[in-house]
Amino acid sequence: MEWIKVIQPWFMAGGTVMYVLCVCSLVVVFLGCERYLVFARLDSGHMFAVRFYHAMMRRQYEEAVEMARETRGALARMIMVAAQMETVAQRQAYIELETGRVLTLLQERLYYISLIVTAAPLLGLLGTIHGMMYSFQLLSTGGEHALVVTGGVSEALVATSFGIIIALVAMVMHTYFRQRHDRIIGDIELCFSAWEWYQKEG
Repeated sequence: MEWIKVIQPWFMAGGTVMYVLCVCSLVVVFLGCERYLVFARLDSGHMFAVRFYHAMMRRQYEEAVEMARETRGALARMIMVAAQMETVAQRQAYIELETGRVLTLLQERLYYISLIVTAAPLLGLLGTIHGMMYSFQLLSTGGEHALVVTGGVSEALVATSFGIIIALVAMVMHTYFRQRHDRIIGDIELCFSAWEWYQKEG
């Protein structure tokens, strides 16, 4: 509990905006955990996509479908369902609809992480401005209050520092999930492009 005693003065020095920033940090943690679980559930893995692609290029259709049967994730499930459809038109319609659904699931809530990346530093800056205004107000009164102005300005920067830290964490998180989102969509396109080639050549 000693760390609470150390942090508390700094937290209080940041002013009221620190409570809002604290909520933002909790939201970032929640969204990070929630998005990680969703991506883990939907991702079939890049290695699976590469292996499926090469199997289709070698015209090993049965082996490719069996590979999908043994793999988890949205892409593998899409391949299994599409393989059971009778016509090419049915398969293409299903692939388009399911890809759109997966895309929606992957993009869900990423906007909120992006919003916190922008909002957290601005909230921190707002806290700093409020603290500096209070310090200069003390300075204008003169006397013993002027002695605490330097310390007040220094402490007021705590809010900005905290806001920037939250924004950096959220930015790294957003970049990671965005890159993974793009890779999953790329894997889907790779596999079904190979499947389309197999159908045309077959």
